[in-house]
Amino acid sequence: MSVSESTPNKNSKSCILTKDGRKNLNDALNKKYKSLNINKSQLHKDIGEYQISYDTVCKILDKPTERVTRKYLDILFNFLKIDLKESDYETPEKKPHSITQETNSSSETPIQRLKAALEDLNYEYQKRLFKDAIGQLKPTATFLIHGKHDYGQQWLVNLLRYQHLPLHTTDVWQHPLKINRRDANIENIWRKLAELLGTPNSAPEILAEELYKHWESRPVILVLYIEHIADRYLEQFINDFWKRLVDMVNTAYSSSPNNNKINRNNRLVLFLVDNANSQAKLQKYLLINPEKTESYKPLVLQIIEHFNPDWIQDWVGIQSHYQLFSELWKVSEFRSEELRKIGLNYSTPVSVFREICNCCELDWQDIETKLSL
Repeated sequence: MSVSESTPNKNSKSCILTKDGRKNLNDALNKKYKSLNINKSQLHKDIGEYQISYDTVCKILDKPTERVTRKYLDILFNFLKIDLKESDYETPEKKPHSITQETNSSSETPIQRLKAALEDLNYEYQKRLFKDAIGQLKPTATFLIHGKHDYGQQWLVNLLRYQHLPLHTTDVWQHPLKINRRDANIENIWRKLAELLGTPNSAPEILAEELYKHWESRPVILVLYIEHIADRYLEQFINDFWKRLVDMVNTAYSSSPNNNKINRNNRLVLFLVDNANSQAKLQKYLLINPEKTESYKPLVLQIIEHFNPDWIQDWVGIQSHYQLFSELWKVSEFRSEELRKIGLNYSTPVSVFREICNCCELDWQDIETKLSL
């Protein structure tokens, strides 16, 4: 009997394929695609974007020991016109664990555990507005992240991208575009963008077409650091490139709901990151509230402010955080007041992060240098 005939409770179990089940799957894939090297993106599109996520397809094919919900095995097997038999999967028992054991997992280094804790500290206003806006702005959105130097703008961009941006896939075209003061003219901006896209033609209309092609098959995230870019060049970037690209994507999204060439889950997002709090240069474009018809204009997230020591006090009071610092704190016997003092004594969010790491004999740079955007 196939899984599609089974009860909903059985269909919701977490399973892995047995050796026989994996052989049956591989044989069916090889027969359908006439290849041992399966294009997972194509397979995901062929099944149907609303049937199963790209991540789940990758997990089934590439991670044989990771569990998936049984209904997704059924979807894949039905697509390949084979039955999923009881002998094709198993439901291994999960090992019992406590929150304490999970926090102290030997697979996580101290720097990884500290990074996870720091991700919960501050930026609540920005996160809330982003989460509200991203639900309204689909598929295109533009955001301004701004504050003074060393206020953690890059850190916030990565938090928003990895924690709050629904992408439905790990196959994402994403790149930061950092412009030095000496390179801050429009020709260099086009040239650097052309290099990212791998095209010799740096005309803005060609760049828009090239990035549109990426959006057709995957989400696209571009981060432009703007503090050194003059007003007129930012206007050219928005008018000649970004608005053109947003219009192309919005038109395709709205006019082709049944176009299999386009994955309608794909997002097109631009973060404009200002490390010098110079938002006035974009004043005539800025939006205070999400506006889907003008999604090429930057929605202003609240300016990043200095930490309130009370926020730090509340944050460290969470049991898992308190336990973590009780283990990692090196400079004295740990009390939550120690972190409150850091919030009082240091002037910027990044200096607070840096000092917290120092007190744990860890290096903030080890976290910061691994940020992808």
